[in-house]
Amino acid sequence: MPTPAALVSAGTALPCAGVARRLDLEPVFVCESTTVEKVVFAAHGSKFSAVVVDRLTTFALKPLDALGVACRLSDLGIEVRSAAPEEEWLPAALPAVSPAIAWIDLETKKARAAAIRLAVLRSSRRPGRPKKLLDAARALALTTHLPLEQAARELGVGASTLRRWCRTHAEQQRLASIVAPAQEAA
Repeated sequence: MPTPAALVSAGTALPCAGVARRLDLEPVFVCESTTVEKVVFAAHGSKFSAVVVDRLTTFALKPLDALGVACRLSDLGIEVRSAAPEEEWLPAALPAVSPAIAWIDLETKKARAAAIRLAVLRSSRRPGRPKKLLDAARALALTTHLPLEQAARELGVGASTLRRWCRTHAEQQRLASIVAPAQEAA
């Protein structure tokens, strides 16, 4: 009995169908390269046990990404075949290539994160969200007469921001009361 297979092509699926026939595979799922995620999703449902592509780059624009998709399918137990004669090595190589692709993907993510971190460090602005500036006199007047949440709404900030500002302001007042007499005495 023929093995159920999916045919994935960038254009016509005829070359894939020819390879499928030659390998005793029965096409049960045919799609274009734009719906590769459907293939991976269908593979999770065990609708087929083989995939025939017209060429490996049908899976993705970048060859390394395409190899990654093929490895994902191979890891799910799906045999991946290519209709392109120069890609006959594919079924035998995927089990060995899968860990290498995972390693390359991890290293690429690490390098990208390091580049972003370095770019932030080199830039003149502080990383993160800019601090919200409050009018001290207005904030003090509102917090003495209104509940904190209502005062925050009046100031146009969140309650946590106003609470943090009040705590910092109180600490600065305490520090000023300690430092001022010491400076006068000196």
